Amino acid sequence: MMRLLMTNTLMSRYSVVGQKGKLAFKDSAVCKIILKAIKKSIKSIFKDSDIMAEIGDVLRNAPNQPSGSNYKKKRQANGEAHRGIPNKRQRVSQTQSDSSTSL
Repeated sequence: MMRLLMTNTLMSRYSVVGQKGKLAFKDSAVCKIILKAIKKSIKSIFKDSDIMAEIGDVLRNAPNQPSGSNYKKKRQANGEAHRGIPNKRQRVSQTQSDSSTSL
């Protein structure tokens, strides 16, 4: 539900209780709305603490997902390509090798 309502960039700015200089998600109006919606849809079979633990997992992983604050940094540091598309460093080396083979 949270991934439908919020982008990873926005979720990257929050933690459940506001640790590490982030905003506290548990105090936000969106959190209260999400809790009410979940309770209504699943007939309150889970405690608030269980739901907040799941919300914490989503918020914790948001920076490492596409469009999250750490996603691009980690990809560049690892030299990884996204979905088979070479990163800038790989494209430059491919172009250089292509030009040297054509001589």
